[in-house]
Amino acid sequence: MKKPQIKEIAEWMGNQEQAILFYNYYESINWKVGKNSMQKWKSAATGWLKRNEGKVSKIDTAMTNPNAPVIDRIWLRMKQSFGEKFIREFGEVPTKPWIGMVSSLSNEEIAYGLVEVVRIGKDWPPSVGGFRRLCKSYRKPIKALNTPDRKAILHQRDRTQSARLNAMIQIREIL
Repeated sequence: MKKPQIKEIAEWMGNQEQAILFYNYYESINWKVGKNSMQKWKSAATGWLKRNEGKVSKIDTAMTNPNAPVIDRIWLRMKQSFGEKFIREFGEVPTKPWIGMVSSLSNEEIAYGLVEVVRIGKDWPPSVGGFRRLCKSYRKPIKALNTPDRKAILHQRDRTQSARLNAMIQIREIL
C-alpha cells in the first residue's frame, strides 16, 4: 500500500481534523492493523469515522471546559492532533517555554493558531516559536484587508476633486 498524504485523506473523509488524527495515529504505529501491514487505508478510514461518529471525546470535553487553563486546552488539542509525536517532542505536560509563550497571546490569537495548525495539516507538531508565529499571523479583518474607513475615503475623494478643479483653472488661465 502507498502511504496516503493528509490532504488525500482529508479530501476522502471530508473532515480535516479527523484526517489528521487518523494519519497521525496510523503513522505512529507504522500503518499496521494488528500485526499486519495495512492493505487499504480507505477501509481503515471508514472504520475510523464510524467509531468516532457522534462521540464526544475526553479531549473535546476538556477543550470546552471554561475552567481549564488555556495552556492545558492547547496541550490537549496538540496531543489530539499529533499524538505520540507531540508527546515525544514536548512531553505529557506543558513546559515553561510553552506556558510563557501562551501567556503573551490573546485568546483570538491562540484560537487562530490552533485553526492554522489543522489547516496547514503538517504531520509534525510546530515548535514553540512556530506555533507563536501562527498565532501572531492573526489580524483583525479591517487591518488584514488594510482598507481605509469611510471618513478617509471621503477625504481622499475631496482632495482628488479639488486637485482636478485647480488643474482645470490653471489650464483655462493658460488658454
